Amino acid sequence: MESEGKNKMDYELVGTSKVYRNVRLGVRVAIGDNSVIGQPWKKGMPENIVTIIGDDSYIGNNVTIEAGVKTGDKFTAEDGSRIARNCIFGDLVAIGLNAVVLEEAKFEGMNRLHALGFVSEYSEIGYGAWMGPQVALFNAPHPKCPKAKFCERDYAPRIGRFVRIGGGARTIPGVIIGDYALIGAGSVVLKPVAEKSVVAGNPAKVIKSIGELNCWDKAKYGIEHPYDVQNLPKAPEDLEKRLAELGWRIKKE
Repeated sequence: MESEGKNKMDYELVGTSKVYRNVRLGVRVAIGDNSVIGQPWKKGMPENIVTIIGDDSYIGNNVTIEAGVKTGDKFTAEDGSRIARNCIFGDLVAIGLNAVVLEEAKFEGMNRLHALGFVSEYSEIGYGAWMGPQVALFNAPHPKCPKAKFCERDYAPRIGRFVRIGGGARTIPGVIIGDYALIGAGSVVLKPVAEKSVVAGNPAKVIKSIGELNCWDKAKYGIEHPYDVQNLPKAPEDLEKRLAELGWRIKKE
């Protein structure tokens, strides 16, 4: 690695990527080309802000990760993704191609944000939640209001555990989605969604519960209902089970 910058200590080159000081890389972390990890978000920011990338993680090409981000193990940031300051990620989180996660968002673990997804500041994403391509979660009720920055935290999205959000769906500020809910592709969610509900449309409306869903081809797959409501996955127990299947374990304090 080669040091660069005005004082020869600002960052080190890992191939063609910049890794700033106060970045702690876990073991077996792979970094693509032209990425930046631990980037300061303003001049004169405190020098003791630590950025952590967990073990067995992959940072793709042209990825920007700002200072203060902390990831669990087996984290993935695919090409072109951008992660703003002070975001927190549990284990087994994947951020897709050209996706954007703004500051102080929290992902509990075993999450997937697909390509071109957008997660606003202060969002909270529960264990096992999955978001399809071009999903957008908003948090500013009135962006031009002079007080907008003060209410963004209050109106940040709250996505429950094991929620599934179809591609192109949108949530307006202040929406809370309950555990195990299913949001149809292209939906515009204007109201809170109860757990285990299926909503779809613009505006999104409840059409049934997940227990009422039927498999599209019961004969082929041998499944009548895709969701077994008596045996839904749990977190973090389900996460630990998945990690065991992959041959590794969550670190214990």
